[in-house]
Amino acid sequence: MVNKKGFLRTIESLISVILILIVLLIIVPKEAPEKKEPEIINSAHSYILNTILYSEDHRKCTLEVNLDGVTVGNTRTNCNNIPCKECKEFNCGIGKPDLIINALNTAKAPGFITECLVCETTPRDRSCIFPKELPTTDIYVDDVLLTQGNEERLVRLFSYTQ
Repeated sequence: MVNKKGFLRTIESLISVILILIVLLIIVPKEAPEKKEPEIINSAHSYILNTILYSEDHRKCTLEVNLDGVTVGNTRTNCNNIPCKECKEFNCGIGKPDLIINALNTAKAPGFITECLVCETTPRDRSCIFPKELPTTDIYVDDVLLTQGNEERLVRLFSYTQ
């Protein structure tokens, strides 16, 4: 008789533990796994941004280029009312007009399109929004802030699948 009571209490405790685990698994909200940036994008962005940040010619080109807006069709527009320019429109004027484009092409990630945008920013406003519509696929964004005196330029890269 004593053995039956111990056996029943053991089964009762196991059932209660299982029920508690089931309730916890149902009640605890399930988080979606965070998507990580592909390594190929990470290395391409690092190369491009480090080249612009540490190369004297690239840095000078980025800081001294005239950011007079992006031409879309026949309309000249800015990026959220901030002077900006796509990197493919750069003309550095220092005898090396294709510096930024060459850096983008050198680190091109296969299967991805990388767009580059340079915006004139202030400490209060660093919103640098791409002026044209990007696809609805996953978009990976990285940026670097360049400063020289009172000049601030934000270089932002957008990569997405083709």
